[in-house]
Amino acid sequence: MGLPRGLPVSASASAPLIVPLDGAWKALTRQGNEAFERGDDVLARSLYERALHEAERLLELACLESVPEVVALAPMLLTISCHNLAALT
Repeated sequence: MGLPRGLPVSASASAPLIVPLDGAWKALTRQGNEAFERGDDVLARSLYERALHEAERLLELACLESVPEVVALAPMLLTISCHNLAALT
């Protein structure tokens, strides 16, 4: 069962960036959340897919570079992105 409309999963708007690398993901997710709340599922899907690709890039970076902050962050971003996309179905 999907999340109720208007309740996409996201990092808290007031939460600081854990590492600067998540800035693009966070911006895409916020924009996707705004589109979702307006009922613009097509735009929300596009933005959430872009956020997912960014999360995948960060996960790959975490695996290749073993940067502790990215290793801790990347799986969480990937999970949130997947949940946001699932909320659209």
